[in-house]
Formats: sequence, C-alpha cells, structure tokens
Amino acid sequence: MVTTVYGRGTGCGLTMVGMGPGAQVRVLRGDAERGPREWAAGVVPALSAALAAALLWLWLFAQPGYRRPVTAVVNALVMVVLVAVTASLVRLRDLGPGERRAWRTFLTAFLLFSVSSSAGAYVQLAPEQVPSWLPTLRQVVVVSGFGVMVLALFRLPAAPVRGLAKARFALDTVTIFASSTIFLWHFVIAPALRARGMTGREAVVVVVAVGFMAVFVGALSMLLLRERTPGTREALIRLVVGVALVFGVIVASLTAHRPPAVPGPLWSTALTWFAYVLVISAAVQQRRHVMGSEVVDRDVEHRALLALPYVAVALAFAFLLFAGLREAPLELRGVLVSASVVGVCVLIRQRLLLHENELLRRRLVERASHDDLTGLRNRGSWEAEAEREVARARRNGHPLSVLVLDVDDFKTVNDQYGHAAGDLVLRAVGQALREGVRTADLPARLGGDEFVVLLPDTGLEDAVHLAQAVCRRIERLDVPEAANVAFTVSVGAASMPPASSVRGLVAVADSAMYAAKRDGRNRVRSAESPLSVLG
Repeated sequence: MVTTVYGRGTGCGLTMVGMGPGAQVRVLRGDAERGPREWAAGVVPALSAALAAALLWLWLFAQPGYRRPVTAVVNALVMVVLVAVTASLVRLRDLGPGERRAWRTFLTAFLLFSVSSSAGAYVQLAPEQVPSWLPTLRQVVVVSGFGVMVLALFRLPAAPVRGLAKARFALDTVTIFASSTIFLWHFVIAPALRARGMTGREAVVVVVAVGFMAVFVGALSMLLLRERTPGTREALIRLVVGVALVFGVIVASLTAHRPPAVPGPLWSTALTWFAYVLVISAAVQQRRHVMGSEVVDRDVEHRALLALPYVAVALAFAFLLFAGLREAPLELRGVLVSASVVGVCVLIRQRLLLHENELLRRRLVERASHDDLTGLRNRGSWEAEAEREVARARRNGHPLSVLVLDVDDFKTVNDQYGHAAGDLVLRAVGQALREGVRTADLPARLGGDEFVVLLPDTGLEDAVHLAQAVCRRIERLDVPEAANVAFTVSVGAASMPPASSVRGLVAVADSAMYAAKRDGRNRVRSAESPLSVLG
C-alpha cells in the first residue's frame, strides 16, 4: 500500500510504503533539506549563549587580573569555531564558483586571525616565556588578516553596474562615505588631534587608523550597494557590520590613552564578541541558503539597501541638529533647523518616488514572467528557472521530475460553451495547480491548454503520486460561471535521468501525456511505465 500526504503551504510531503511497524516513509522535498548537514544551524545560538555566560562571569565574578587571559582564550576558541564553519561552507558542492572563491579567501583571513588569537592567548597565559618578536608578529598577522578579508569582501559575486546606474551607485557611495566622516571627525579625529600629552607618533597612528577606517566604511558602502546573488547580500551585511564593529573597538582603544597593562572596558569585549557572532552567522546563513533551507526575498533585500543612503543622510542631519543646537551661535541655530527640515522633506519626497518606481518595476516583472490568464509563470520564465534547477540536480546527483498536463477535450469546451468558458476552465486549472503542488514546485502554463510542473528533488514514483492527487483535485472542480462544465486532465511524468535537459524532460513527459490520452484520458502515464496509472 502506498500513501502520499502533502502539507498544504508547508512545501513538503510524506510517502508511506506499507503499513504497520515495517512501513517505510520517504520525505518528499519541500523548502528545506534537513539532516546531519544542518549541524551549523545550532552553532550561532549555542555560541551566543556561551559568550553571554562568559561576559556575565567577567562582569560579576572575575578578578581584574583574570579578564585579559579569559578574553584571549575565548577569542582563540571562537576563531576555531569560525574556521570550522567556514571550512564546512567551502566544501559544499552546491556553492557557486564565485562564492567559493570569496569564502576561501575569507577562510584564509580567519586562519590568520586564529593564529593571532592563539598567540594572544599564549601571551596572556605565559607572559614570562613570550619572545620579544611575538607581539610584532601578531600585529603583522592581524593587519594581513584584515587586508585579506577586505579582498574577500570584494570577491563576493556582484552584478556589473552599467549606464545611469553607475552615476547613482557613485552618488550613493559618496553620500554614505561623507555622512560617516561627520561622525568620525567629531567623535574621533578632532578629539584625538586636540588631546594633550599625545606624541606626534601617536597622533600619526590615530589619524592613519581613523583614515583607514573612513576609507573602509566607504568601500563597504560601495560593496553593499552592488546587486548580489540570492543569499549573499544578507551574509555580506553581517560581515560588514561585524568588521565595522571590530574596527570601531580598535579605534576606540587607540584613542583611549590607556596603559597597556590596564584591560579594556567590558563593553569593548562585548562588541568584539558580538562581531564574531555576526561573522559566524554570515557563514551559517550562506550555508543554509546553499543547502536550500533559507528562502531569500530578493525584493525585500533590494528595497532595504536602496534606503541606505537616505538613512545616512537622515542621521547626518540629525547629528548636525544635535551638535549645532549645543555648540553653534544663536544666529546659526535657526539656519540649521530650517536646513534640516528642508533636507528631511527632500528625503521623504525621494523615498516616495522610489517606492512608486519599485511598485512599477514589480508590476513589469510580474507581467513579463507570468501568464495574464492563469497567474502562473509563462514558458520563458519557467524554462529559465527550470534550467537552474536541472543544473543543480545534475551537479549534486539529486532526482528531478517534470509533469506535463493537458486539458482533455478542451476544443469541445470552447465549441459548446464559448471561449469565455474555456478561459474560466484554464484559470481554474491554474488555481488547482497552485494549491495542489508543494511550495518548492514550479507550475507554469506552456501555452494553450497545456501546463507543466517542475518537481525538484523528486523521483518518478513520487511525481506520479503527486500527479494523481492533481488529477483528482481537477476532476472535482466546479466552475459555476461556465455552466458547471466538467473537465479533466491527462498527465505525463518524466524524470532525470534518462532525460538530462529541460527540453528533453518536457519532450519525454509530453509523449507520456499523449499516451495517457490514448489510454482513455483523465489519468497519469510515466515515461518508464508500460501501463497507465488511473487518476
């Protein structure tokens, strides 16, 4: 006995073969692949809890002399976790070549940081045995690690920028860079230059470090504004925020004029560990997306990052008001308030225009990729997505199937009830396909009264079970607007191998569908079975 159950809206299903304790259960693919490879999903919450416990211990119980050694050891252990997660990501077969090159570069940077952290733990645990050259070597390794990490950020795949988009891209980058320098100048550079007791060498170190940070902020803003592949942008944001936090802690420590033997404040340790968690979560997020357990809404990501320059300008205006109302003469305060109000109004107007343009873009994309009558994908859009799924299945050795459906005696429906009734029947079939297949499946209208469904990670037997369920659903449909005309579909199923291309799969499934029609219609025929399967 074979029983197939699909969870509506869950994107997954179960096929039970047999009954009782010896029954076998096969999981049909949904939105996520679960299994031993998902161990990385629990790394971030476990690490976050461990670091929070360590911070609480440092705050409540640790003696001042223990803070530096404990922090150094924790840093070394966290780096080991980061290297392990990144190495597991690089080994995934489904990772694209561009992403693989970038994450291999990240792995090199993390290995350098791990070496530096291990050396730092050794310095703190055995200070009397530390050779004189080790601190200098640590600094060289850390600087090299940051350089390699910046290179890795730029190696993440991005779409090319052409035409007018170049000008917008440049303006957005300059806007974010200029806005960030306002805060850098007021809180870091100017106080450092005015500080008493700072030697010329220290002033040069501070200015160079802050200048490098300013350039880094501009470079990262440029990275964020480039169009990325799905799943990469969110990982990039976490990487950027994590690296920016580490740079902020470094600059704050350089400008604090603290003796070397005095440990830094606990908040700097907390920020550093939070940055480590963000970087590890970036690798975990990229891994989950590659494995298919992370669904990324590219439109949401795109809209959120288009707002980045506007957020930077709004923060700059807010800071001008804050600093100006405290320090500017009375004559300038009214000017600052008026200028800020004008700037905010312009920002709001630009955001409204951007929102209108986004709505228009989404409507155009929807019309270009979907069938107007049924709301399903059209043939061109479906074939483009199917080619990617076939390439993924071929690369990983996963099964993949295709169903081709054709409405039985559709010409008779048009002749007896009119083309309006025929359109209603096609619309009802499209709705039945949307509700009858899983979330991970891809239904489309090929043209006329012919439909197709792509079934990723699904073998031929499971595809036949799903096709049977669709046949029964359509057979029970009533269309009152079309005089309750009864209609059915014939379905052909094909799987790879033997067919190894989209067109090959559709051709084989199409032949099986015509065989189902010859067998009496309203049934399913697979490419490999000599007998038809009644719907």
